[in-house]
Amino acid sequence: THSRGGSSGTIMDPRLLFSALLVCGATKWVIAHNHTNGILQPSSDDLLWTEHLRWASALLALELCDHIILTTEGYFSFRENGLMGP
Repeated sequence: THSRGGSSGTIMDPRLLFSALLVCGATKWVIAHNHTNGILQPSSDDLLWTEHLRWASALLALELCDHIILTTEGYFSFRENGLMGP
C-alpha cells in the first residue's frame, strides 16, 4: 500500500513507489486502486497519472503492465481497454 485517502481522493508519492519497485528487483508491475464512488471509468487524473507512471517506468527499465480500477461492481483494466499505449 502506497497511499490511503478519503472519499474524494488520495495522494501518492511516486518516489516511494519506484523505490519499492527497485528495491525488490521488479521488472514489470501493475498498479491498482479503488473508486469508492462505484464509477468504473478512469478519471482524468487516472489517465494522467498512468501516462506519467508509464513514462517514469520506461526511464527506469520497468514495464507498467496494467492499471486496474476496482469497485464493488467490477473492475476496469487500462490494458484490456486499449489505454496502455503500444
